[in-house]
Amino acid sequence: MLTVIFVAMLVVIFILVGGGDLLKDAGKWIGGVGKSADTMKEKIEDKASTVEKTIDKLKQSEKSGAK
Repeated sequence: MLTVIFVAMLVVIFILVGGGDLLKDAGKWIGGVGKSADTMKEKIEDKASTVEKTIDKLKQSEKSGAK
């Protein structure tokens, strides 16, 4: 029972101190990290497709050179 009261008091103190702002800032930071991860993913996919196209061209030139 004391544990529940202690946790409730911590929550109230957290809210009074301005914990809502901390949570809001943390949410914005996490959102920014997600956006940068999406950007990095797109760049990696673009580079991978470029490498794939280059490999296909090399395979085709190798086939025509072997004939």
